[in-house]
Amino acid sequence: MKRIHLLFLVSVLIFIKSFSQNKPVLYDFTEVPQVLMLNPGADVTYKWHVGVPAFSGISVTAGVKGFKVTDLFANDGIDINTKLEKLIFSRTPNDHVYINQQIELINAGIRLPNDKDYISFGFYEEFNLIAYYPKDLAIFGFEGNKEIGRVFNAESFKFKTDLVGVLHIGIDRRFNEKFNAGARFKIYSSAAEVKSLHNSGLFFTTQGVDNIYRHTLQDINLSVQSAGLFNGTDFDEKFYKKLSNKLFLGSNLGVGFDFGLTYKPNEQVKVTASVQDLGFIKYSKMVTSISAKGSYVTEGVKLQTPIISGINYFQQIIDGVEQAI
Repeated sequence: MKRIHLLFLVSVLIFIKSFSQNKPVLYDFTEVPQVLMLNPGADVTYKWHVGVPAFSGISVTAGVKGFKVTDLFANDGIDINTKLEKLIFSRTPNDHVYINQQIELINAGIRLPNDKDYISFGFYEEFNLIAYYPKDLAIFGFEGNKEIGRVFNAESFKFKTDLVGVLHIGIDRRFNEKFNAGARFKIYSSAAEVKSLHNSGLFFTTQGVDNIYRHTLQDINLSVQSAGLFNGTDFDEKFYKKLSNKLFLGSNLGVGFDFGLTYKPNEQVKVTASVQDLGFIKYSKMVTSISAKGSYVTEGVKLQTPIISGINYFQQIIDGVEQAI
């Protein structure tokens, strides 16, 4: 089983707020060499640079859209259960959590004798996570299905996380005093990826015919895909021991490119632009997909009368769901 993912990230910084940059605070801050990781065409003047392994480039970006910690824990005299209920019901499926973490293990560069070209190279580890708020599932977990007829939708359940190692080399050329352009070539080594996207399906409770309530799972289509974590259905117990090998050209591989430029028509105006991670990763090793599809209706356990010893009524329900979905 093989999967190919396209990665495309465009970042143009002309007073536009964007989450495209992993380290936006460094964008066009040419005093530090890491600026070349954001814009390979930055206007830099270094002769050479060498980073301290694992210390010169550590970054963590995290954010939560639609939620503040004070919404829940502020000392405002409101009961925390009331605030939790308000928080659960007021959020939308577009609210999400985002985490990006990078550690540079190697980062170095040198200017060539022609004094126009600056070569930089290195290796870094990167972790990404984005998870959207599954509103209907959160409400169901908070108050159950006490509201008869309410429909719970699984569509909002979606997340993606990955851990990759990136080996890279780039060139930054100064064509003249006004214009710089550069490019960077990357080799991706994905140690692990887990994602669940494009889910669908409904769950609702109505008045029953043979029992008090009827519970319905309708058109369920749930799936989770992973790479690098499982041998078949078993978790790779040696994953952590093999992590360094997986990150450095040892697992699912891919290639990518960064492009960037800097244009200064005069002393008062500067225009910069960059395209990052234009490329793909080919997933062909330790690829696993788990899915559940189908529909199921139950009105609860039907007891045999007289009650027969040894019958596992709960297992009958489980078996029925597994056969249908």
